[in-house]
Amino acid sequence: MARQHGECFPPSLEYRILTKHGETRYVEFTATTTEFEGSPAIVGTAVDVTERKRAEAARQASLDELRRSEERLRRLARHQVTIREDERRRLGFDLHDGVCQELIGAGILVHSIRERLAASDTASAAVLDRAVGYVHGVVEHLRLLARELRPMLLHDLGLADSLASLASAMTSAERRVDARLLTPIPRLSDEVELAVYRIAQEALSNAVRHADAREIVVTIARGDGQLCLEVSDDGRGFDAADRNGDELGLTGMRERAAALGGWLAVDSAVGRGTTVRLRFPLELSDPD
Repeated sequence: MARQHGECFPPSLEYRILTKHGETRYVEFTATTTEFEGSPAIVGTAVDVTERKRAEAARQASLDELRRSEERLRRLARHQVTIREDERRRLGFDLHDGVCQELIGAGILVHSIRERLAASDTASAAVLDRAVGYVHGVVEHLRLLARELRPMLLHDLGLADSLASLASAMTSAERRVDARLLTPIPRLSDEVELAVYRIAQEALSNAVRHADAREIVVTIARGDGQLCLEVSDDGRGFDAADRNGDELGLTGMRERAAALGGWLAVDSAVGRGTTVRLRFPLELSDPD
């Protein structure tokens, strides 16, 4: 009737029908207007599309199961990351409030002995002076390690400023680490900011310890509903084809990327440096 009145109407429709044998089938019905023996008429064609509908339903069920599996893997990755962060936090507190304090106490005792020997045994006093210096050096190293294990300023500074602070702390006379913020980065949830920070921290650590890099660039940007992090160095690089992917640091970064619902790629070649790229969907969060 709509066609006869010149109204727009879908060229084809799908119907679910019940056959005379009680079976449910699907048909695709296509109709056009025509003229038959001088009168308006409709030419209709019905095609049985039951098998196609069943195949589509099976494919959709497979996709739904795949999404559920991905979500289960993502929850597992988040759980593993949470366990690891809790362990890092505990170790950080133990180092700062336990080991460091005990070393400071030991340093005080050694310094006291050194004071007693200063007048009578200058050689021994000098040795104890060096021992006190070593103890102080170890304490400072452990304090830095404790701060890395639990980055307390991340919540206050935000992700971008924390990465800039990390890059500045790793810059030295032999090595330059540059943090580049290409777009403003909004505040994210604590878990997301910590995961991105840890990935950048691990990539920077690898570039410093293993790649002998002289220049490292950390780039972070937001676009198309995603957050992108890139850590690139000019170090010695490696042949990615020879790596089996079981390295602990790389595995940890990939677990964190999976927990974010994103992906992580490592591009490297011998003599041409290494680039670590992280990309994940951005979900904004109002920090407390």
